[in-house]
Amino acid sequence: MKGLKSIIAISLVPLMVLAIESINPKTVCDRFVNSDDQKKCQNKIQKLKLDSYLSGVCQKQFNDEAFWSCMELSEVASFDPKKIDRCTTNDLSDDQRFNCLKQNAKFTTNPQAEFQSTKTQTTPEKKLEMNNRKPANHP
Repeated sequence: MKGLKSIIAISLVPLMVLAIESINPKTVCDRFVNSDDQKKCQNKIQKLKLDSYLSGVCQKQFNDEAFWSCMELSEVASFDPKKIDRCTTNDLSDDQRFNCLKQNAKFTTNPQAEFQSTKTQTTPEKKLEMNNRKPANHP
């Protein structure tokens, strides 16, 4: 009778089961068949701050460019596994999965920063100096 009570108690405890697969970031390059591509991948991932849950979602990306875009999100955002679990469904396209990740990301830097142009401040003196320079190949 005591064992039966334990089984019932355990079955009543809600268990959070995530569909997201935690992947060792060091194994993400296994998706590449060619050894040269695997080496390039290994070099690239050494520079990234990879998250095991994000890696699990990115592994679902079909296209290699979409895979890398996904992996590079680790540089600008952090992720709650419970929130990005919805991004793992197989019926999502690469674009939909990437957008799902961005919508559920906690950005640590400005995600638009890499697309924004930077203006160089030039002083009037510097402008005058640049305008008065002679072309390199002319006397």
